[in-house]
This record gives sequence, C-alpha cells and structure tokens, in this order.
Amino acid sequence: MSTVGFIGLGNMGRHMAANLVSNGKDVVVFDVSSDAVNLLEGKGAKGAASPGEVAAQSNVLVTMVPSSPQVQEVYEGGVLANMKPGTLCIDSSTIDPSVSKSIAS
Repeated sequence: MSTVGFIGLGNMGRHMAANLVSNGKDVVVFDVSSDAVNLLEGKGAKGAASPGEVAAQSNVLVTMVPSSPQVQEVYEGGVLANMKPGTLCIDSSTIDPSVSKSIAS
C-alpha cells in the first residue's frame, strides 16, 4: 500500500488528511503546529518531525501551505532531498505558478 504524506494541516489540509485516514489510507503528516499533528495522530495518522521526514516515508506527497515562500521552504528545505524516486507531488497551495515551475526544475 502506498503512503500519502501531507504537509500543511490548516483549515483545508486538516480535513483532507483526516478524510484520507478515515478511508483507510496510510498517512504521515507534518505541520508547524504540533497541535494539528497531534489531532491527526489521534485519528490514526503518523506524525513526522519535519517535511523531509514526511517525504522520505511517502509515495504520494500533498502540500497545502499558505503561500509561495512556505512552499519553497518546504520543498527546498527537505522534501526534494528526501523524497523517493517516482514520488507524486501534489501542491494544493495558492501560490504563484512560477514558484511551482522553479521547484519542478
């Protein structure tokens, strides 16, 4: 079974990750708020200490953070260096498209 990593557990991300857990998916999560991580752990997700740790454990990675600088920080600060070859990355953040293109290159 593939593991879904979820980074960003705010108003939208928390519910999306919880839905994956309630539907039987293996989910590993990270957020800057430990309370958000603890909430999802209580629902059955596995908490991670960093975005890089999430990437290392996931086959599918969803990011949902507030803005372009946070997306760059997450990907350039550990995700890209730790993700497995072939990992599907889905960024659902509301960001400048040029940031997505830059990270992808």
